[in-house]
Amino acid sequence: MKKLLIIGALVFSTIAFTQEKYDQKTVNNVNTYMTRISSTLTLSDEEKTEIFKIKAIHTMGYWEIAKNNERGTEEFNIEMKELNKAFNLNLREAFGKARAKEIAIASQAKKQ
Repeated sequence: MKKLLIIGALVFSTIAFTQEKYDQKTVNNVNTYMTRISSTLTLSDEEKTEIFKIKAIHTMGYWEIAKNNERGTEEFNIEMKELNKAFNLNLREAFGKARAKEIAIASQAKKQ
């Protein structure tokens, strides 16, 4: 429960700092995500900005979890599950259930 609160605090406090500068690794990761979505969906500039912020928060949260936990451990998996729940909740709150589902489907990497 304590870790859930920490992750929640990280996610929501980062939202408050929308003007924060992201490091290049975060920008590259989010741009790849945005490219996948844009290849399938037409997004307004407002949607692009909001998706960028939400995905940047998710990406920074992942790196924080990966830094503190070994991948594949139970603790890592639990924290990632909570981070992903927060990410999906943020998408639903920002875009509504139907549009968030469209975005999630469009963001999946194409299998070759």
